[in-house]
Amino acid sequence: TPIISPNGPTTFCENETITLSSSSPAGNYWLPNGETTTSISTNVSDDYTLVVTESGCSSSSAPITINVIPLPNIPVITSNSTVPFGGTLNLMTSFGSGLTYEWTGPNGFTSSLQNPSINNVTSADAGIYILRTMQNGCWSPYTYHTVGIGSPAQTINVSGNLATEIGAPIKLATLDATDGGTTFTTLSDVAGDFNLDVG
Repeated sequence: TPIISPNGPTTFCENETITLSSSSPAGNYWLPNGETTTSISTNVSDDYTLVVTESGCSSSSAPITINVIPLPNIPVITSNSTVPFGGTLNLMTSFGSGLTYEWTGPNGFTSSLQNPSINNVTSADAGIYILRTMQNGCWSPYTYHTVGIGSPAQTINVSGNLATEIGAPIKLATLDATDGGTTFTTLSDVAGDFNLDVG
């Protein structure tokens, strides 16, 4: 009676392959695929049987069952990018039952949460974030997501004597970055020495 020998576990992930080998050097016929080699490779779930014919007599092996586990779907990443400097980055992915999450990213970031967050982000946190998920012992393909971080606020230092006409206040004009409008802040209505920090 011929014997089928697998080269590994007969239950495995769909991105893997198993090789089945015959105990006979000749006369092999594999079912269900009809190959006649001494070994076959497969990643298809099925029952495999080997028929060996020698001197006009045929005998069959015991069947061996191959069980291929589907990979999880490729996850989809969303986020609140672009994130203001010093703000909180929220990374999100689709829901899934029984999933394990593996995140990696810039600045040494790792997480096993489904929807992780990073507080007080800096420019070091900008870049590509990578995620894969595992279900039933099988990992999904990687997916990638680019995150941008805003520039830090700039500080203007003004010092010295700011002179004004009598009764005319000094005003600082600032540009509103959201709508392009201009706002004015009164500093003083008298001449004198001032130190001003604008951040």
